[in-house]
Amino acid sequence: MKAVATRSAVNVYVALAVIFLIGPIVVLIGASFNPGNGLQFPPNGFSLKWFEQVIASPTYRRELLLSLVLAAVAATASLVIGFLAAAALGRSTRAWASVLTSYFLSPLIVPQVVIGAALMQYYALIGIGGTELALFLGHVIIAVPYVIRSIVGAVSEVDPALMEASRDLGASRWRTILDVMLPIIKRSAVGTWLFAFVMSWINVELSVFIAPGDLATVPVEIFNHLQYSADPVVAALSSLSAVVALVLVLAIDKLTDLESMSR
Repeated sequence: MKAVATRSAVNVYVALAVIFLIGPIVVLIGASFNPGNGLQFPPNGFSLKWFEQVIASPTYRRELLLSLVLAAVAATASLVIGFLAAAALGRSTRAWASVLTSYFLSPLIVPQVVIGAALMQYYALIGIGGTELALFLGHVIIAVPYVIRSIVGAVSEVDPALMEASRDLGASRWRTILDVMLPIIKRSAVGTWLFAFVMSWINVELSVFIAPGDLATVPVEIFNHLQYSADPVVAALSSLSAVVALVLVLAIDKLTDLESMSR
């Protein structure tokens, strides 16, 4: 009887936690379908005009395209850098490997607002402030630690005998990494790429400091819009952003083990 009561209490707690976490997104998406000119939930009708307005706006289309391309390119660059670093560090038992791993992961303990402010000043110093390159580099900087953290765990689980057999058969170190290690961890690599994409797609803390003045990402546009008004247009834009992130998170869950990525 006690076990049943405990299980029921846990189920209630989980249900409340899910409602607390998902509730704001449900309200946001619901409000974006309101036909009126104000934010209202539940909506007093159903209309897609705010989504149509987002799609019809050249500014919003350009920002959506920028965010997609930026996230894809930054995730790819982060995966390449992270994989190469993890391949060198994940199987090493030397002290310097642990030190370098901690160094690469250090951005995780620094608030992204601080990183953004620091990068803004540094980019201005070296003459690339307010450019697409600066934004791209910033997104790579925040994504690489997550990639390394995930890939190092996958690399460490590769059977050493397979690596040694490849080397004994005459394969070079790089051939062994590409032909033996990479196929084994490719599932984790795909999930990690998606995770890096999400981190870039939803980022606002860093982007608001370094995004070009005439070209903002979707989160920065939402942030700037909310400073002056809150209307169904920004709700529709936010809903599109949330749906993209949700689809990618579900894909990550299907393609890889989220628990293993957090270890």
